[in-house]
Amino acid sequence: MKIALKYALIYSGINIVWGLLMFVTDLTRSDMSWVFNILSMAIPVICIVFATKEYKATIGNGWMKFSDVFKQGLLIFVIGGIITAAYTVLYVTVIDPEFMTFIQEKQMNKMLEMGMPEEQVEQQLNMSAKFQTPFWMFTWTLLGTLLIGTLISLIMAAVLKKPNPEEIA
Repeated sequence: MKIALKYALIYSGINIVWGLLMFVTDLTRSDMSWVFNILSMAIPVICIVFATKEYKATIGNGWMKFSDVFKQGLLIFVIGGIITAAYTVLYVTVIDPEFMTFIQEKQMNKMLEMGMPEEQVEQQLNMSAKFQTPFWMFTWTLLGTLLIGTLISLIMAAVLKKPNPEEIA
């Protein structure tokens, strides 16, 4: 648990600094922001690798079962997800309160470009606005992080596991 907590805090810290750099450099409003968001997925992967390495070197005596790697990875994502979700709410309410307006305008322009009638565009935007409260922002960020975290943790567990051959036999 201590190892996962350590790397969850590292993941969260780097994630927040990454987000602030994106804000300061105005990359959050770039059409290429999705590339940087995908690149940021390397952060938790690296944290899981280091957490696994540390676990094997200390607690695991050189070994680590699939389930242990998975638990470490998922814990990193759960703790990191809570912190990231809280940061997301802080970001859109305090740091960059115009960000949600920017996103809505971008969505509106895309829908209009696709030929959607204005009434339908407005209806869609009104519906999505209901889910842009701090509660829903926190909830969707956390759920998204947990979904992605579960998938990444499963993959990392399959790749990084090193079961003790004496326990298998």
